[in-house]
Amino acid sequence: MELNIDLLKRETKSRFRVIAGILFLIMGIVQIIFSNNYRMGKLFNWTMFTMWMLNGIVHIMEGLGYPFEGIFGKAYIIINSDLISLKSSVFEKEQSVNWNDIKSIDYKLNRYIIQKVDNKTLVIDLTKFEYFLNKEIKKTIDYFAQEKNLQEYKIIS
Repeated sequence: MELNIDLLKRETKSRFRVIAGILFLIMGIVQIIFSNNYRMGKLFNWTMFTMWMLNGIVHIMEGLGYPFEGIFGKAYIIINSDLISLKSSVFEKEQSVNWNDIKSIDYKLNRYIIQKVDNKTLVIDLTKFEYFLNKEIKKTIDYFAQEKNLQEYKIIS
């Protein structure tokens, strides 16, 4: 029983978002072409052009099924027989621990408090995950804790 979830993966594609993105790109081009007739500053023109273009690119990417956040990093849940590794968003720090380094695990209020063999404590916070993911994480950690025969495994709700 392994849990391997890419939190940024999107299966759905949207024609509407692709079309909207293309329209934004066209609006950016039209804006920069026709802005010479107006008495606006050149910086404003290029700023608006850039905004239209970026908006168009983001909509096209999202419409094709590629998450925009994926440019900045990854978000995932990996729990297997070797390690527990969680990263709730691209801007959050990864929380990871190897099963061989775990001395004890306590579950309290949507948090796993993990005591390592070197007496360091790691707190894995599950509050940023959805409820069904919390249940899957909890079920998978329960399974591996029993498989690894962790004597000091407690669930305190």
